[in-house]
Amino acid sequence: MGTRDLNFYQLEQINRVRVVRRSDGYYAQFLVNVKRVIDREPTKKTVGIDVGLAYFYTDSDGNTVENPRYLRKSEKRLKRAQRRVSKKVKGSKNRRKAIAPLHPPLVMYGTPSTIFIRSVCKRLVMRCYYNALFQQLGELYQ
Repeated sequence: MGTRDLNFYQLEQINRVRVVRRSDGYYAQFLVNVKRVIDREPTKKTVGIDVGLAYFYTDSDGNTVENPRYLRKSEKRLKRAQRRVSKKVKGSKNRRKAIAPLHPPLVMYGTPSTIFIRSVCKRLVMRCYYNALFQQLGELYQ
């Protein structure tokens, strides 16, 4: 995951190249054959995780992670930009300028939240818990 300099890898290490078209442009994804070794010793601790609305999650150690609410922030930005467009005269150059900032916020709805979820999960894994218990809708899953 992430971005890397392609000069770092040998040509033989690149297995596949995929061109992806998204609404904001084209991207190239490279599948690279690299062995990644991370030595971590399990702490033999168990943690319980409760996912909620007020907090993203609360664990049994008392740690809480705030819910980032990316959708609400994006909607506020979008609402403000649409208000600016509605005040401009139709067909004018100023209206076209006001419409331009409308497109990037529409693309960013899902991306920040998935990045946040991955980073939170990675932090949990890096703590080397032996067991993780998740609570969902009053039931206990392992």
